[in-house]
Amino acid sequence: MLLCRKRASCLEGNSKKFWQVCRQRISLLLDVQEYSPAQIVSLRKKFKLSQAALASIFNISLSTVRKWEQGQKKPAGASRKLLDLMDRKGIDALI
Repeated sequence: MLLCRKRASCLEGNSKKFWQVCRQRISLLLDVQEYSPAQIVSLRKKFKLSQAALASIFNISLSTVRKWEQGQKKPAGASRKLLDLMDRKGIDALI
């Protein structure tokens, strides 16, 4: 809701519109696909990254990347959003 409160001044007097904008922004943040282990490997290889390089770019451990690729763990939160960003915009969007 912090994003919404910052924009409140431009929507003063129209609380219905304010909350519609909030819901749209939140749905954009949450609407990120899940990535299978095979998709993660494919995406990493598409950009010629090692597991260690991907871990470094995402600021996570190498073991986390390995666990994603082995299906022992699923990316969530910021990591899932970064995968989506990398998939849609390319590696340059992250570095």
